[in-house]
Amino acid sequence: MTVRFGDVIEIELPNTWPNELRRLLEDNLDLLSMYESERVRIDRFYKESDLARVTPQHNPHEAERDELIERADAMLVDKDILGFHCTRLAEDEATAIRAEGLEPLTPDLLERRIRWRAEAGELTSEQAEALIAEHQGAQEGRLDTTWFIHSRSILRVEGAVYRLFRSWGGEAMYWGHENHSGIGPALRAIGQPCIVVAAVPVANIQSFNSMGEWFVTTFLAQHGVETRIRPDVEGHVREPVGAGSIKALIFHGEETFEELTGCSDWDRSFA
Repeated sequence: MTVRFGDVIEIELPNTWPNELRRLLEDNLDLLSMYESERVRIDRFYKESDLARVTPQHNPHEAERDELIERADAMLVDKDILGFHCTRLAEDEATAIRAEGLEPLTPDLLERRIRWRAEAGELTSEQAEALIAEHQGAQEGRLDTTWFIHSRSILRVEGAVYRLFRSWGGEAMYWGHENHSGIGPALRAIGQPCIVVAAVPVANIQSFNSMGEWFVTTFLAQHGVETRIRPDVEGHVREPVGAGSIKALIFHGEETFEELTGCSDWDRSFA
């Protein structure tokens, strides 16, 4: 039985989608499939034909597909979809998230978290100062963001999420310190691997494609239709995620954590 988190839309579970969106995609499966077949033909032509430079190719289904994606986007823009934030949390941090939600990443947030762990005796003062001096919290792509996985299947890919669970603090914190003889083990000893499950407003999500296109891509993959992009949906928000949007905090050792990740079959442990 697939674990659910309320009635929030989940991109890999079509039975959670708005009825109008599901009907739109089901009614247009042939159109979407023809677009992808033609795209494959055009890609092959450009790769293999000597005439590619002088013979532009046009996908006759492109305009209808683009219109369909716009309609899908409009159906989703005022909705929330489920997101999974993979991390490692100390008990007091989990308590704060339940009470206050998730803050976007900032240098101030990272430095506060580091000092709390030093005050708790989990980092030495030297380790804390090194982390404060060398974190990547101000780096473009990290600053003012909270990242979510929206395709729960990614949670079962060890290479995609293992490091997020292994070391405390997130990539901006542990980057460059994982193999340090002192700091690395200290980060691995703080807290427990955790999946923060949240209802994320679609209007706030920034990703490589629109959410409508992601739903189309996921729908086609579930019907065995090859697309140019993999239906592995991730994105970030720049707004706080309030406590009312937090659906669950799931820790390693809980049955649901195992159900979502299958981590007992991974090659590496969190020890």
